[in-house]
Amino acid sequence: MKKNLFNTLSLSALLLMLACGQSQSQTANTSSKNSANNDSISLMQTFQHLKTDKQFLKDLALENEKVFSWNDNMVKPLFGDLDKDGVDDALIAFIVEGRGGSNSYDMHYAILLSKNNDWKYQGQFDNNAGAPELFYWFTEIKNGIIQGAIMNNEDEAYSVPAEFIYKNKSLVNTFTALHKTDFEEREYISISEIMTPENVAVPLTATLSEYQKLLGKGKVSEPDLSVECGTYFGEGEYRELQYEHLIFEVNDMKRAAFKTLIFTDGNFKLQTNKGSITANTTLKELQNVLQANDSWQIEDEEDGSGKTLSIPDGIESDNQLIFHFDAKGKIESVTLDIPC
Repeated sequence: MKKNLFNTLSLSALLLMLACGQSQSQTANTSSKNSANNDSISLMQTFQHLKTDKQFLKDLALENEKVFSWNDNMVKPLFGDLDKDGVDDALIAFIVEGRGGSNSYDMHYAILLSKNNDWKYQGQFDNNAGAPELFYWFTEIKNGIIQGAIMNNEDEAYSVPAEFIYKNKSLVNTFTALHKTDFEEREYISISEIMTPENVAVPLTATLSEYQKLLGKGKVSEPDLSVECGTYFGEGEYRELQYEHLIFEVNDMKRAAFKTLIFTDGNFKLQTNKGSITANTTLKELQNVLQANDSWQIEDEEDGSGKTLSIPDGIESDNQLIFHFDAKGKIESVTLDIPC
């Protein structure tokens, strides 16, 4: 749970942003065929009841908090059809203040679906965007897509477009524009997860059975050789779990780890610290969000068919992500290279 999210963003400035979101939601409501479901008064009444709901408090890690408060002046709804049933649902922006008696405050969105003229709580979204000064701000819900941006409470001009969808009672980040991040000791690209064309999140490590449950049976290849180094697990017989677009390394204990993603003719995405890398990402676009090249390099393929970008997968990692691009600079694949 984040704290001190808006330490440098004044409450008055944030209130203005919330008011703008409310204005947009009211505009959206004028075209609704079922205005009763979009009634702000009933929605706010539902939110007031949520404040004592055990599950809601647990979702916010407030179940054991003795000292905190709700800033009711900054509770604002955003309306739109989240589950594509033709009826507008709602996201409610709200702020929790003074956890543990401190002067901190953090912002969230409550997710509510409109069902049978009643509001049904689904879950909450913590809008931290990966750093204390960064947060997600939603502006519109259109065709089931939540439009917004990553904002910076220390830089009013900072805005990185982002999109979310509602799925399985939560909000899923389906796209974040490529962007530069704070340059620390060296540049790197870290992958948080792989997204399938159906927006199912695939973790970088899991068991063999977990991957097969997510992606199907696949093909387990067992080459007649032992690999002593340069593998994720570093011991035992080397095996691979292979799909059309994905390859995982598998060890003797049936643990598995990401090795390769093939973008060609697929709609898979990589969610990274630099944003979403998709089949449409070009070498130039990726290079534009990278800074001092003391840790990454671009080289020509040996056969002259394109170029590769090699970059660490973490700030202190020796592993390299090898991005392959065709002769036109369009991405083809990415492979995790683990040195001996």
